[in-house]
Amino acid sequence: SALIRTALLLLLAATLIASPWLCGVSAMFMLMGIIYCVGGPENAKKALPAWLVLWMMVPLPLRIDHNLILSLQHTATRFSSGLLDLLGYRHVVDGVVLRLPTRIYQVEEACSGIQSLFSAMFCTGVYLVLNRAGMLRSLIVLAGAFFWVLAANISRIAAVVALKESFGLPVDEGFYHASLGVVFFLLTLVATFSTERLLNFVWPALELPYWLYEEAPANAAPKKWKQKPFSEFFAPGEWTILN
Repeated sequence: SALIRTALLLLLAATLIASPWLCGVSAMFMLMGIIYCVGGPENAKKALPAWLVLWMMVPLPLRIDHNLILSLQHTATRFSSGLLDLLGYRHVVDGVVLRLPTRIYQVEEACSGIQSLFSAMFCTGVYLVLNRAGMLRSLIVLAGAFFWVLAANISRIAAVVALKESFGLPVDEGFYHASLGVVFFLLTLVATFSTERLLNFVWPALELPYWLYEEAPANAAPKKWKQKPFSEFFAPGEWTILN
């Protein structure tokens, strides 16, 4: 298979230049090559969405991830400053530091949102694979996930300052800080999946999700699938065949 030959060449190059990243890329090509050789083109096509999701485990090359962290740091600091202005908290922005009269809050790399970004992207990718979403639909939902991660991180930074300054809650470090991060991460997933459901209402999917696939007649060859009407939008999924 060309995929296996490509994987071996990449592995050789990774060994010569001592590149762990290139070794990870080689492993991904080797995985798809094995799937293709064992299961054939049809199974390789079915495994393609899951294979694309697994690429999220490979770090970005050329320090792109580091530059992304810095960009997210400054973006989160700037927008959270605007949100604090709306809430009436007097402060000054100094790089990635929020200076209030009583305390200084630094938006560190861990607070830039990079961890929740990759986690949310991975969870969304798995959900889209199980939901049998197409390529264009998946790209739209992933873009929505990026927006919701950014919005949640900005809100979390502002919430830390507000809860600490107004109520004296120790949410700026330790267990409570981590718990607040988990809450906002769950809200991010809820917002992302809600975006996918809204998109599915506006633009109905043509294929059943995996968890509803067995409900289709075994001898049916449907061309389209239609969801429940909007009045039952929040009810459990039910699909009908359009001849």
